[in-house]
Amino acid sequence: MLHQRALKAVEACGFLSPAAAEKLSTLELCGAMVQSWQKASARPVLRVRARAAQKTPHTAAVIFSHGLGDTGEGWAYSFMEMAERLPHVMFLFPTARTMPVTCNGGMSMPSWYDIAGLDINRLKMDAPAIEESAVMIQCMAELEAYNIAAALPPSAGTTSSAPPPPTESGAPAYRTLAAGRVMVGGFSQGGALTMYAAHTCDLQLGGLVVLSGYCTQLKNLMALNTNVNSEAPLLMCHGTKDGVVPFPLAKESFEWVTKESNGVRRPSASSKFIPLDGVGHESSEEEMAAVEAFIARQLPALSGDRTAAKAGL
Repeated sequence: MLHQRALKAVEACGFLSPAAAEKLSTLELCGAMVQSWQKASARPVLRVRARAAQKTPHTAAVIFSHGLGDTGEGWAYSFMEMAERLPHVMFLFPTARTMPVTCNGGMSMPSWYDIAGLDINRLKMDAPAIEESAVMIQCMAELEAYNIAAALPPSAGTTSSAPPPPTESGAPAYRTLAAGRVMVGGFSQGGALTMYAAHTCDLQLGGLVVLSGYCTQLKNLMALNTNVNSEAPLLMCHGTKDGVVPFPLAKESFEWVTKESNGVRRPSASSKFIPLDGVGHESSEEEMAAVEAFIARQLPALSGDRTAAKAGL
């Protein structure tokens, strides 16, 4: 599934010609997508890691998408202290491409997709753009899963320094080894992208973090809510005084995404909606503490993890 979507995305974005793209494996396509995206956005994917663990491989990853008009750098600093306390986790912060945004008078800025308006009835996704952005996030997740599988300690299911070859069914073995070790998250527009990317992703994720975010096209998304991440734990945090993304929209998004669909429902203990009393369209210490606790629970250090040992944990 990812291979075909990545083929379409690299061609639609003008990153590769159809002839060149068709010669690449899924991992090669993912690498080409991420590298070309960084050139298109004119900003590299920022990677934040505990200083004591810089020379050891990571065994978990969090990919976090910024909000409208921001950059990956804007959020990287917010996670630096957290990274020191979670040395086995690599935090990655991509930046959206610059494009005209309708709700801001057509002004060009970093944006994962166009937004028609900021009222509750017009928070609609630009379908082609959000698909391309989601595929880029999924390509990052795929590459991280491959790298994590190579770094997992023997007790986690592998004794080799490199991921084994594909299984007889053709499914990459690294996906099984690294299942649940990659998490995606985002703020505001990046949170909406997270919702879409996770529910169209065929790699098993460790969870979703959505801050001051939302999910439009709810009914369409629910039709996709039977994929491998249907039961992935979800943390949503939202300020009750948010003047950009209405609090009711966030609450409705959480209820829709976690409701039962085709007999599938996220366990209530794994998913949580946290209202932030008096907080606007911004982050807070309470929110970041909740995010850290969620990541620590869903992406724990593994027994025999060299990164944790290196950091003295």
